Amino acid sequence: MSPPPEEAARPWRAGVRARVGAIVLAAMAAFAAALIWSSAAQLSSAYEEAARAEAVAIAKAIDATYDDATLDTPSVLLARIETLAATSPELREATIYRLSDGVPVRLVTTDRAVIGRALPLDDVSVFATGRPYYRRERGGGADLAAYSAPLGAPGAPVRAVLALRIDFAPRHAEVVARTRRLALAAGGIGALLVALVLLVLSRMLLRPLRRLTEATRRVAAGDLGARLGWTRADEVGEVGRAFDTMTEAIATTRGRLVEGGAELRRARAAQERLRRVAEAIAGDEDLAAVLARAAAEVGGLLGSDAAAVTRFDGGRLDVVASWAAVPSGRMRMDRAGATAAVRDTGHPARTTRVIPAPDGDRARVSAAAPVVVGGAVWGAVGVATLSVRGVPDDAAEVLRRFAGLVALAVTSHSARAQLREQATTDALTGLANHRAFQEALGREMERARRHGRPVALALIDLDHFKRVNDEHGHQAGDDVLTEAAARLRAGIRDGDTIARVGGEEFAWLMPETTGMEAWQAAERVREAIAATPFPRVGHVTISAGVCDVAHARDPGELYRFADGALYWSKHHGRDVVFLYSPEVVEVLSDAEQAARLGRRQTLQSIRVLARAVEAKDPAILGHSERVADLSVAIATALGWRAERAAALRDAGLVHDVGKIAIPEAILLKPGRLTQSETATVRTHAAIGAEMLRDVMTDEQVRWVRGHHERWGGGGYPDRLRGEEIPDGARILGLADAWDVMTSDRVYSAALTREEALAEVRDWTRTQFWPEAVAALERLAAAGALPADAPAVEAGAS
Repeated sequence: MSPPPEEAARPWRAGVRARVGAIVLAAMAAFAAALIWSSAAQLSSAYEEAARAEAVAIAKAIDATYDDATLDTPSVLLARIETLAATSPELREATIYRLSDGVPVRLVTTDRAVIGRALPLDDVSVFATGRPYYRRERGGGADLAAYSAPLGAPGAPVRAVLALRIDFAPRHAEVVARTRRLALAAGGIGALLVALVLLVLSRMLLRPLRRLTEATRRVAAGDLGARLGWTRADEVGEVGRAFDTMTEAIATTRGRLVEGGAELRRARAAQERLRRVAEAIAGDEDLAAVLARAAAEVGGLLGSDAAAVTRFDGGRLDVVASWAAVPSGRMRMDRAGATAAVRDTGHPARTTRVIPAPDGDRARVSAAAPVVVGGAVWGAVGVATLSVRGVPDDAAEVLRRFAGLVALAVTSHSARAQLREQATTDALTGLANHRAFQEALGREMERARRHGRPVALALIDLDHFKRVNDEHGHQAGDDVLTEAAARLRAGIRDGDTIARVGGEEFAWLMPETTGMEAWQAAERVREAIAATPFPRVGHVTISAGVCDVAHARDPGELYRFADGALYWSKHHGRDVVFLYSPEVVEVLSDAEQAARLGRRQTLQSIRVLARAVEAKDPAILGHSERVADLSVAIATALGWRAERAAALRDAGLVHDVGKIAIPEAILLKPGRLTQSETATVRTHAAIGAEMLRDVMTDEQVRWVRGHHERWGGGGYPDRLRGEEIPDGARILGLADAWDVMTSDRVYSAALTREEALAEVRDWTRTQFWPEAVAALERLAAAGALPADAPAVEAGAS
């Protein structure tokens, strides 16, 4: 626990006093020391100068009584210097030197202790220089002032030198004593000055420092109202005013930081709520859930009582999502106020209106921002409150940002719905596509398996659709597909799924339907499609195969069995619906289907060659298809099985493919052919049979090879007759001749039906098989010849 501020300040103040006192004391001590040293030096110099002056006076006194004659009476000289020594108690030695044969010698001295000692060089040097010499001699515990001066007349040769040594110790002791007295005096004066300085500092500096410290501690404790208010004009006053300015700046900055922190927290809260709405949009939530979240987030952020997302539908305001701070409260978003203003102006709005209440009228404040989608005002995001705090000032910006997210949600939902529709819808027909069908098939099969309910599938294919594209163009083919899809859609029930799963193939999924019920439904649709001609094309028929869940274990098997039934329909006369039965419908293995597909692709290539032959002569265009259709009709009238009649049709479609090897000049020759040209033309049957040997059965190859053989003989290429001719070749020969007789050629005009029938009767038993002719006549009588019904303008498929 920290001590109270007053107690904590005491050591600080004591420390300041001690430090200031020490500094002042040190300064005073240094000053006193300098003063004492200077005084002592001056005193010592004065004493030394006095000693020198005394020595000079003694030397002058001796020199005044000296003459060269006295050098011979040393006793007289000794008496004189001893007399002088007696008057000067500090004279330690007085010695007179003379030259003896040019060598300095000691003549007389008052200090016998020096006799026998070597002559001082400084004394002897005076003989050479003739000038006095003064010096201090220290050593051996003595401190002497030595003075050497020549004796005799000035300018005369120096014959004698007086050397004096005065004891300086008494004078030094006096200097020390006086210095001590001076030091004591300086110390007293210094102490007095220190006390005076401390007193001045306490009043001028320490008290302001204490106030500054206390104010600083208050600021540190959070009291930003602390001010010194000093008006002094000195530096301390400047410090105080700087402190007040600093404290004011700190208070202002803290206020801004507090306000900025609150704004930052609001911004973070807004960002977090916006993020949650954006995540809901990105998470592919239902649009209603996203809009409800947006209303809740904006209402909670702005502290409102209610919030709503409203859509503008003409002049009507539809609240599509709403939120209330108190779910059971009465406060709700209404359809007036700011939202209505946004509808009318297209701009953000803020309104206030008075709401009567039992406890007094209250002001209802609302604000709203427009939701703009695709450049148009879709609706608005709004809030309302009855609180006294109202709606925040920044509500417009917040609502604008949420309105932007709502617009994004609406756009995203629309785009996703469109993408889902595009991903599951066939662009041409508007039906479900293969993907949607597979999903529905899996879903319905799972439901049927789980609940033991029936489900059936019908696969439908347009007959001879390739011929539509070849003869009328692909646009006509697209129109046929679109019309067929519309007729199929008209024939299904609610809950069924009809999809285009291939070029001209459709799939019809029928929940809660048995196989027989599905067959009946498909049969009704087949009859409806065949009954009404298609624009520009004429009658179109369909073939269908049906299977139900009773025969299939999984979606793949159900589809495969229905496809097998469809295949059966296509190869048993077309324009028929087959219900799958394992005893009737042959379902091929993958390998068998691949082999058959390969043969059919090759056969299709050969059909292309056959059409190329027909394309050389417009008069025979469609000849092979007409021969094939009539052959199937005759075979059916003769009681052939459907699969054998279908094989005969395939042979009829390519019976003239060998003509690809015949020169165009012969094929298109308008006049009668020469014998050689006739022989060339008659090779086409054998050539065609060879071309088909690897893609058709042996029986079909014999049919193509023998379709120009004659019942009575004389045909080609093998000159067979009667029963030797394969029955399919006999039928193909009659159908080929019939189409030649009833069509315009470059070498003959078409016969009428009656004329053609008469011609056929005439050639019965010679060229044509009588039973086939009889079947042809029955078909003509029943009006069942392919030419009697509106032509099926479609290619083989």
